Amino acid sequence: MDTASSLHHVTELDADIRFGIDDYIRTEMKKQKIPGLSLAIIRNDHIVYGQGYGYSNIEHKVSVKLETMFQSGSMGKQFTAMAIMILVERGEIELDSLIKEYIEDIPKEWKHITVRHLLTHTAGMSDYPDDFNYR
Repeated sequence: MDTASSLHHVTELDADIRFGIDDYIRTEMKKQKIPGLSLAIIRNDHIVYGQGYGYSNIEHKVSVKLETMFQSGSMGKQFTAMAIMILVERGEIELDSLIKEYIEDIPKEWKHITVRHLLTHTAGMSDYPDDFNYR
């Protein structure tokens, strides 16, 4: 999905629904002490509602925009695991196969790691690289 070309679709939701979402988000941000976030509701591969809330940099009062990038931390793990298990169910990937069967040019230290190791966090991989700004 091309976010930039989808931005003109960001207000397709009814005004009352948008108001309800905005009110809920602002209330929760205050309650949870969340400085900023970006929300997108996607339907049929395009954004039907998108909004930035709060600040991405409090000190300099930089507002969050729909396009603001955030480090997601561990948010993607459950989605990745679900996608992998769908592939397992379809017979397209094996949990006990070595990852080198699916990923080219891996470090030699990873040659013994299986898909199951990755999903259960038992691969023994070291910390993240210093430059962890992936898109």
